[in-house]
Amino acid sequence: MNQETAMTTKTTAKPKLVININGLETKFGSHVVHDNLDWQVNAGEIIGLVGGSGSGKTTLLRTIIMLQQFTVGSVELLGQELQGISEDAAHDLRTRYGMMFQGGALFGELTLLENVALPLVERTDLSRGHIDELAKLKIRLVGLPTVSYHKFPSELSGGMLKRAAVARALAMDPEVLFLDEPTAGLDPVGAAELDNLILELKAALGMSVVIITHDLDTLSRTTDRVAYLGEKKVLAYDSMHNLKSHSHPEIQAYFHGPRAARFANE
Repeated sequence: MNQETAMTTKTTAKPKLVININGLETKFGSHVVHDNLDWQVNAGEIIGLVGGSGSGKTTLLRTIIMLQQFTVGSVELLGQELQGISEDAAHDLRTRYGMMFQGGALFGELTLLENVALPLVERTDLSRGHIDELAKLKIRLVGLPTVSYHKFPSELSGGMLKRAAVARALAMDPEVLFLDEPTAGLDPVGAAELDNLILELKAALGMSVVIITHDLDTLSRTTDRVAYLGEKKVLAYDSMHNLKSHSHPEIQAYFHGPRAARFANE
């Protein structure tokens, strides 16, 4: 291959997709949540997923992580088609992504160390000593002190709980990290610190990140692109800057309503 051909090949190469959804339909009984929804996420991106109440954000996320069945269409996660996936393939795929649920979803009867170690206990054959060392590494990675290892969730502040949940999501060294309302309930300082953590983790680990959030600060500071869900599909998918000038009235109302007014002139 000569230099010119190599440069052309490099220029025209398509980015690797970590999520590839085409023609998705999901419904509960007769209620259709998504209708002919298409969405793609490139490797290495931080993507925001937004929309009004009832737009299907959580259902879409649950579909991608195999907690929700879909009716029609194709959903690929990390190159694996989810329709008809075998139990063994699903188990393997679950080791390749991390999920931080809204509210953290930590087990109250387990210490922080035990919570973070749990995915490793369930999904690997590593020794308990090795598992504990890896769990401690993830706890330190999210900025929590060593004295927190043996604390219970009830003994942690709101910000520490969020970081603990991120640490558990990182336990298996995921290629994709899903975050559901990561800054909800935090004060502005705590939310900004968590935004910084997301950016630091992405830079250090090179993973893709998908964030469901209503926090416009988080969207502005962390995301490469934002997908807006409405009318049962992705209405727009662009940078935060471009979405704020989108002509669709629903998107205009979302980004320029009374609570978002201060973003209008950014």
